[in-house]
Amino acid sequence: MRIIENRHNQNRKRLHKNIVKKNNRERNNYISSLEKYLSKKQEESMIKKEKAFQKYQSFVSKILIMINNILLYIFKF
Repeated sequence: MRIIENRHNQNRKRLHKNIVKKNNRERNNYISSLEKYLSKKQEESMIKKEKAFQKYQSFVSKILIMINNILLYIFKF
């Protein structure tokens, strides 16, 4: 009877270790994929901000050129 109990306990411990290892692997995979996703989203956000800033810069430079042309036209006369 003890032999059967010992084998049962060993099998239970082995099964428990396997389940814990599998859960740890899945958790690590989830964490790494989440980090990749978050870094990709952050990068996309930075790109959007840079594009918006570039549009703003071009708008401001066009306005400044227009003001400069107007001032040149006014002071010509």
